[in-house]
Amino acid sequence: MRALEWLAEKLTDLFRPWHDDGLPAELAFGEIEAWGFVRGSMSRCARMAEGLNVPFGVFGVIGIGYARRAARALWPVERMLMEDVSCAFQPVWTRAGAGQRVPQIQIDRLVFVLGRYLAHVGTPWSEDQLQEAVKRFIQECPTETSGDGAEQDA
Repeated sequence: MRALEWLAEKLTDLFRPWHDDGLPAELAFGEIEAWGFVRGSMSRCARMAEGLNVPFGVFGVIGIGYARRAARALWPVERMLMEDVSCAFQPVWTRAGAGQRVPQIQIDRLVFVLGRYLAHVGTPWSEDQLQEAVKRFIQECPTETSGDGAEQDA
């Protein structure tokens, strides 16, 4: 399987320059810190979610049922859509996990790219379903705590 994953990554690298995330200008990604690491987070979370049977990462939004497919994604189009989801999900997860307010633009961007991903895998969700799932994830996201149990708001 290692060789297959290596090949899938190389093919994805070849096609990446032509990938269009489809985001409207008002939702466009800005500079993404640690892009090389962040872009693979959905794939890593899929493997962990599948292995532990826990809806980890973005699978806390869309459900663990998508983890198996995502963990085995090989085609460049699907992998690049997963990269878009990773880049949109990371700031939402980071802010929600820190107990901070998540800006609406980050929610809207995540809803948009999740919609594209789910349509691609053949199970489209309505925008309302996605908005509700993201808001529920944010509300239920475990937050970092200090030693005395108080939430940090840095």
